Amino acid sequence: MVANKGVPVVDMRTGGSEFTKRLGDGLENFGFVAIVNHGIETRLLKQAYDTARRVFVLPTEIKNKYQTPETGRQVGYTPFQMEHAKDSDLPDLKEFWHIVRPGNRSYLNVYPREVPDFEMIMPELFRALDKISVHLLTSIRDYLNYRTDKLTEMVNGGNSILRILHYPNINSDVEGMRSAPHEDINLLTLMVAATTPGLEIKNRQGEWIPVNNPPNSIIVNSGDMLELYTFGRISSATHRVVNPDKPDGGRYSLPFFVMPRPETALVTAGCFLEQRLRDNRVMS
Repeated sequence: MVANKGVPVVDMRTGGSEFTKRLGDGLENFGFVAIVNHGIETRLLKQAYDTARRVFVLPTEIKNKYQTPETGRQVGYTPFQMEHAKDSDLPDLKEFWHIVRPGNRSYLNVYPREVPDFEMIMPELFRALDKISVHLLTSIRDYLNYRTDKLTEMVNGGNSILRILHYPNINSDVEGMRSAPHEDINLLTLMVAATTPGLEIKNRQGEWIPVNNPPNSIIVNSGDMLELYTFGRISSATHRVVNPDKPDGGRYSLPFFVMPRPETALVTAGCFLEQRLRDNRVMS
């Protein structure tokens, strides 16, 4: 089954070797898959989006109190037109809020006191997506026939980030893009269905493909760190969020960036040698 001109749809209820193969083939050959029957309650997603709306309608002067430039904006609020894609001269047309794993050793979460539900709902969503990410990484390990659990162990207590993302309503003549073409730096990104269309992915043939999540699905894409760890076998996936043809009232999205612990060495000499032996077909 596929969605939107080729994005593979993978059912988590399938389980076993079939799920592993569908997930691995989708990421290796396409860079993206849509996960269905993932177990996150519709109730939680609705609460998360309702809470996000209440946060981003706060006055700018209030939101700005929650900036944390001293952390590299790993937690708290990042204003509109602050972030640039790596190769873009223009800022992205978005604002967002980051939360990290409760108890993170590097950063302390910042929550908006004006929306008390945020502190309860967003960590719950973080935990749900974190659990799914471990399941996905386990399947990727099996797909690649890796003999070590490092891929799952490195995210245990890692610096994963839930980004609560708002693309404000814009006029058609505005300069820039909601999110310019880019790749994610992390291992995997899990994106629950956004409130409006706009996501486009670049397939391995270089074609831009619009993606509207199947209902209640999670779009999963591979990132730079997974490309590094797999020696390019699963390469980082390029994507963007395009501007609407007409005002759409704004767009909300909830990407979850799966990150290892900061001290993790993604590639060792032993891993490099083992991969080369596989490439030379002297090791299975």
